[in-house]
Amino acid sequence: MSDFLASLKRPGTVPDQAAAIAILVQPVLTDLIGSDAVTVSLSIEFGSGVVPGESVEIESQIVRGTRTLIFVQARVIKTSGEIAADVSAIFRRQIAPKMAVEGAG
Repeated sequence: MSDFLASLKRPGTVPDQAAAIAILVQPVLTDLIGSDAVTVSLSIEFGSGVVPGESVEIESQIVRGTRTLIFVQARVIKTSGEIAADVSAIFRRQIAPKMAVEGAG
């Protein structure tokens, strides 16, 4: 994982929801990049199926960053080692507006 700017690994339990993988991964990605960024794109490639209540591990990495965008990847891995999902996401950083300088004219 040395090619990544940052990474985070966390255990989780699959919720009983139609969008279970997104619900499970989103907070991990937010913890990785910070809460001051908003989701622009979230893409999920599904692998081996999961059931509600199943334990999984979420590995996430920052792949690249620009002044305004953060590109991340995550992988949801079952306890058996099978890949349940690969996730790619893009987040937009909230950039504070530049303050006007007093007396500038």
